[in-house]
Amino acid sequence: MVVWFTSKALFQSSKGPSPSVRQHCTTDIDVIYTLFTERASEEARDREKFFKELINKAEQGLDEMFLETYGVLYRQNDKIFEDLFKELRLYYNGKDTDLILVMRRFFHQLLVKMFQLINSLEMTEGPYMDCLSRTMEELKPFGDVPNKLSTHVNRAFIAARTFVQGLDVGRDVIANIKEVGAFCLL
Repeated sequence: MVVWFTSKALFQSSKGPSPSVRQHCTTDIDVIYTLFTERASEEARDREKFFKELINKAEQGLDEMFLETYGVLYRQNDKIFEDLFKELRLYYNGKDTDLILVMRRFFHQLLVKMFQLINSLEMTEGPYMDCLSRTMEELKPFGDVPNKLSTHVNRAFIAARTFVQGLDVGRDVIANIKEVGAFCLL
């Protein structure tokens, strides 16, 4: 015994569904598929826009805060921050990169740049910079901020990217259901 159903009725038959029942099933699946794909595409665009706006707002907020605090010195050296947000965007868009290393590189570049701005030219070359690079983790010039921020950024971006990818996979699975045709329960 095969049980066939559509949104209109439930049919039982030992021969399977009649042509009219098949047509109902096919029509129902087509309507559901069309509605779902339109809605899923719209939501995917909204999610993408939302997460990209969050990254842009974070960059803009940091830029405004540092510009207000450090003025021209910040503006002359803001490439370090631009590079950080470029890497974050690349990661969000699918680049396989280690965000902890991205954050370490950012704080290392920031320390080097600050050291160069504060100290004389002869101290910003050769052995001084080598020593600074080797001892940065021991000196902890930024306290525990690099570790905490790196952990938070890593978790947030992994969660956001995984969430979006999971929803996209779910959308694709449901879209493939259309190819299955009418549903039947044995």
